[in-house]
Amino acid sequence: NEEYQLDPRIKLIFVETQADDQDLLENNYRMKLANDDYKGKDPEQALEDFRKRVKMYESVYEPLSDEHDGNAVRYIKLMNAGEKLVAKNVEGFLLRRLQRLLGSTHLWPRTIWLALVGETENDLKGVLGGDPSLSE
Repeated sequence: NEEYQLDPRIKLIFVETQADDQDLLENNYRMKLANDDYKGKDPEQALEDFRKRVKMYESVYEPLSDEHDGNAVRYIKLMNAGEKLVAKNVEGFLLRRLQRLLGSTHLWPRTIWLALVGETENDLKGVLGGDPSLSE
C-alpha cells in the first residue's frame, strides 16, 4: 500500500490488543475503577458505565485484517494479554524487540524467581568461566 511507503526510513506498525476471556475482561474492568473517571463513584454504577463504554467502542471498532489492509501493512496482534501473539511483516531490530516486549505481557500474578550468584575462587583470581568452588 503506497500510504505506508511514503518514507522508507519510517516503519509504521499497528498494535492491536483483543480479549475474549471473560475472567480477564472482568478483572480489567475492575482495575479501571481506580481511574480518575470513577474516583468517588459507586463501584457498581461505575462498572456498569464502563461496560457501556466498551459496548460503544465495540460497535465502531474495525479490527486489522489481511483482506482489508493488504500485504504491505505491519502489525502485531495480542490476544488475551499474551495468550496468543500474531505478527505480520515485523522485521528489523526495533520491531522485533517490540514484538518480544508485547509477547511478555501478562496481567495475572505469577512467581518470579531471583537467584543470587555466589563469589567463586575464579572470581577472586579474575578468571572467567570454569567450574570453580565458591570462595569462603
